Amino acid sequence: MKELFAEPSLFVLHNGASCEFTTDEIFDASRFTKFYGVSYVSSPKFFAETVRDFKEVTFILGIPDTDVSGKFTDALINILAESENGALFFNSLSGAAKNKIVDGCMNIRYGRAGVMIHDKIYLLANDDTNDYRVIMGSANFSASAFNAENKNYENIRIDDNKDLYDIYKKRWDYLYSETEDFIPEICKKQYKDTKTQIVLDAETKFNLLVDRLDENRANLIVPENYLQDIHKETLYIKKKLENVEQTKKLLGAVLSGKRKDNTYRVKLKESIIKSKQGIKNYLVKTNKGSEDLNASRELLLSSDEEYLYKKIKNEDESENGELTLYSKLATTDEIKSALTKIDAFTKAYYDFAIVPNEEIPGKIYESILYAFTAPFIWRLKQEYALQYDRASVGDIPMFLVIGGVRESGKSTLLNFLAGLLGESGADIYDYARSLDKAGNLMDMLESSNLLPIMTDEISNSFFGKSSSPRKGENLVKLLSNTVPEHSMGTLIGTTNYADFSSAGQVIRRIYYLEVNNMFDSKKKKESMNILRDLNDGISDALFRDFSYRFATELRNRGEVFQIDDFLILTRRIFKDYYKECSMTPPKYFPEKRFLDYETRKKLVWKQLYFSTDKEYFKDNGDILQVNIDALLKNTTGSAQKKKNQLFDYMDETCWATDAGIGMYWFLKKKEFFRFIEYEPSFIRKTLDFLKIKW
Repeated sequence: MKELFAEPSLFVLHNGASCEFTTDEIFDASRFTKFYGVSYVSSPKFFAETVRDFKEVTFILGIPDTDVSGKFTDALINILAESENGALFFNSLSGAAKNKIVDGCMNIRYGRAGVMIHDKIYLLANDDTNDYRVIMGSANFSASAFNAENKNYENIRIDDNKDLYDIYKKRWDYLYSETEDFIPEICKKQYKDTKTQIVLDAETKFNLLVDRLDENRANLIVPENYLQDIHKETLYIKKKLENVEQTKKLLGAVLSGKRKDNTYRVKLKESIIKSKQGIKNYLVKTNKGSEDLNASRELLLSSDEEYLYKKIKNEDESENGELTLYSKLATTDEIKSALTKIDAFTKAYYDFAIVPNEEIPGKIYESILYAFTAPFIWRLKQEYALQYDRASVGDIPMFLVIGGVRESGKSTLLNFLAGLLGESGADIYDYARSLDKAGNLMDMLESSNLLPIMTDEISNSFFGKSSSPRKGENLVKLLSNTVPEHSMGTLIGTTNYADFSSAGQVIRRIYYLEVNNMFDSKKKKESMNILRDLNDGISDALFRDFSYRFATELRNRGEVFQIDDFLILTRRIFKDYYKECSMTPPKYFPEKRFLDYETRKKLVWKQLYFSTDKEYFKDNGDILQVNIDALLKNTTGSAQKKKNQLFDYMDETCWATDAGIGMYWFLKKKEFFRFIEYEPSFIRKTLDFLKIKW
């Protein structure tokens, strides 16, 4: 039984007396068998968890409080904007809830075209025992209303009264008559047949839209002045379709010409189908080229069992719509072969380096661990939000950035990762040509494809400062801070080591690995031959096995991550591989997360402090006054670019005044010394205390 609140954030009046009830006591499935509800629902997970033990559930989805004004009630726009919402809701439900819907024990409804329902009524019944309950009040059927951690002040009235129940049941029955099924039949059929959820690609969204338009065609009339005034609804339409222009295109595609009575009507189904490709592009909100980029990649999808599925292709490489199970246990020989190749590949980054560094092969191995985990990152974020703090889900990064100097093997690494995941070099995108287009990367990350997007040479403008806002900052923060309601992709990319820097709020949300040693040119031919041979012989057998084991841990509710290491389960699975094959993990096998960017920040400022004249770091007691412009006066290249990098490299706790403003930067001396790990000597501390110039 769940604790509801430590303080009465929810006021409960039960049969005329105030009390404190848990959610299980309010919605008591041990006493009542039927649940009839009408309310706004913000979380499918909360919904499924709360109603799971009722034998019969019929729920009418209402509108959120923000839509109460009815200012924008045009039925056609609601259909255009929300045609796929039923499928999204279904996909987000638990397997048990999906089974109840398929079996007819759970029915989810919503207002038909033009109907807006804002009632909040919950009715519980047990006809065998003649127990009946009415629950009414301000609380939506959401976690924010029925969760102790949220300070949403709500009130509800509970009456165990048959007469009152009968009155509100009549009201509920009337509302029910104004509704239609929220879950598309195509979702129910596919889940019943295959136990897999529907993939909301352009084809599926188009079919859902056409079906809804055809069902409601007789009731949909659009006045001419609506099209003229559409720009007035910018904010609302952005929320529903992201921008007004997209809505205008959809309207143009599905409406016939103006009639004599100055109205427009929906085209016939056959006419809409003729505009299929254009409408599909609008529905998936893709930018030019992103659909082709997605279509060129192998598609991995997740299922309720947590396993990965793959779309079957015809002989001509076109997809036939069927799915096959991708997650599959490998033989010991297959596992041993893959581990042997991985060990040899990672070791090459030590053997053929100009200055061998044992950390580098460990980082190469870490990138492999991330790539294997990538299809499950969105699930780890969901689990993190459930167990810890939703506000900190950005600690599980959706972006892996590998920074390196030239000839450090970055591109070769991407090819090897692609091979391990069953892809090829052709599936690695050139950032400038393919992804550095408005919206392309966002489209791909929000698609259902769980294979990581791999791209070479990400421009520093994606992360760094420029005259315009950082290209990637908003994207990184938006996706990283969101708890995914459905599957989302990840990105693995390389960038130039020397140019890379970014703000702390971005860096905290990506995983940065630094590969800064060059391959020895004298051994280049030998090293390239070895790496090429390893790439040619690799397969995805180990990855398929890994996805099976990782999914099994998710299903069994095992420890899938730790707060300071989101790859903990992946490390454990790989250690099991070595044990099963009677092999010893290489000594550089990564045991914990790398902190390369933090190390780099510290090193840059430490070197700057000790290698330059102290006149640039004026000691004012507790404050260091840094003459940043003078410090960079003789720098090679762009002084402003270097200044931006140094700003990014400074630890946020060190700023004494507004960060990075003007020619002087003021730093807290104690925090700065702690940041660069410098402990002044006793003599220095004494001189500072006596205010004697050093």
